[in-house]
Amino acid sequence: MVAAENTPVRQKQSFKIFRYAVAASLTVGILVWLNYGWIESSARQVGNFALHTSGDALDRQSRKLSGPRATDCGRVGDRENRTVANECALKAFREGKPFRVRYDLRGFDSAISEGLVYTPEGKLYTLFFDGDPSGRGGTSWSRQRLGQVTCPLPFQINIDRDGHLNCK
Repeated sequence: MVAAENTPVRQKQSFKIFRYAVAASLTVGILVWLNYGWIESSARQVGNFALHTSGDALDRQSRKLSGPRATDCGRVGDRENRTVANECALKAFREGKPFRVRYDLRGFDSAISEGLVYTPEGKLYTLFFDGDPSGRGGTSWSRQRLGQVTCPLPFQINIDRDGHLNCK
């Protein structure tokens, strides 16, 4: 038996296999690259949808604490007048009714807010929110953080120098 020589037919077959391998590798690489971009985009879209429909961590926690019958005194933007929201919360508090109020603060690399919540059980909480502590901007569904502090007894609600209600 004679060893197979490197004939032109054999070279053509080897080159053909090589071309298919290169084409398959490029195709797989492009598909992986496209898929990664699609996954990132889809995850962002899902997070934005979830934020739009159920709110961020501060929204969800303040609704949970205050209950379904609480007075929603609103969400006040950084440069908006706080008087109506403050009066609403103070009135509900004086009447012993649960309430929630939220104040958006000026942040430069993410959305930040604080809120005050009075519960049906008679507890008062301050909530602190950072939409994206990593500083990527706005509010991230997965990176947002919420802090919750129980107000000390006896409750004293004050208006701070920025016009926000607090229990310090």
